[in-house]
Amino acid sequence: PLHAALPISIGSRPDAMRDKVKLIVNGPWRQNCYLIGGEDAAALILDPGSDAPLIEKAIEDTGLKPAAIINTHAHYDHIGAVAALMKHYAIPFYMHGGDADILKQANVYRQLLGSRIEVEVPEITHDLAALPAAIDIGPFRVSWLAAPGHTPGGVVFTIGGDLFSGDALFCDSIGRTDLPGGDPAALARSLRRITELPGHLMLRPGHGSAAVLSKVIASNRILAEALAA
Repeated sequence: PLHAALPISIGSRPDAMRDKVKLIVNGPWRQNCYLIGGEDAAALILDPGSDAPLIEKAIEDTGLKPAAIINTHAHYDHIGAVAALMKHYAIPFYMHGGDADILKQANVYRQLLGSRIEVEVPEITHDLAALPAAIDIGPFRVSWLAAPGHTPGGVVFTIGGDLFSGDALFCDSIGRTDLPGGDPAALARSLRRITELPGHLMLRPGHGSAAVLSKVIASNRILAEALAA
């Protein structure tokens, strides 16, 4: 698959945020888009991979008002609905500029991987590389950490008690590095930094299920092998 290898804070109640994270699985790669709710019905949309109408319907059902889109990386299965949602809600798009080239080549990737769905390539309005490691977006305090390896500009986000790892780390695997821009050594360094984050964080990856970070570190054999190498 596209994502996997082989086989910030809001207020003072980070645990409360876990009830405000809505998972929207979408697209042929079963990508995880997250809708993160905050104060005053504000919301962040994280990694809207495809099917903008599905995501819009989820937003309408919750009554939330999107403040921005934030992305962990630029692979086409994570950015396919960004442009449509930017236009629909008139909101900005935050992503690391290290992935600008991959973003521009989204339709090359989707053709190589057999997708027939054309991707409208969005414009990065806010380059994380030019911003502090902790930023305010509306009522949200968002911390980001550079996590290259799966892609050159990949990042992970910490928002409240949740860690959004994109395709760098999954509960039972790690990100693949055999696509253009992939770098096994860089990914290993990124994974080490991720494992040094607080263990109580809820890991919410770009594909698959969520789990507490400390449990993932203890049980993920592929992660252990990558760190040892």
